[in-house]
Amino acid sequence: MHRGVVVARDGDFFGRNVALAARVATQADGGETLVSDELREALLDSTEFVFSDPREATLKGFAGSQTLWRVEALVSKDAEPEPGALRPRLLPRRRG
Repeated sequence: MHRGVVVARDGDFFGRNVALAARVATQADGGETLVSDELREALLDSTEFVFSDPREATLKGFAGSQTLWRVEALVSKDAEPEPGALRPRLLPRRRG
């Protein structure tokens, strides 16, 4: 999954962000949900998502590598994350 502005026309969506979302989805294994670093950052104020296993991926049509995060679970505010899982928090944005 990814987030961003898209072009909507006749009930269909187009643009760079749609393409990036599709590329992120192809990197996921069965039953796995991956999100872009940009979407993870947008969810930083949420306590309902747990992210783990950041990985770098080179995605067709996009320069450089992209950081992708696995969504572990939707959790209640009081639940403890799995060992090694990361609660949403801001990491410095990569330049490049």
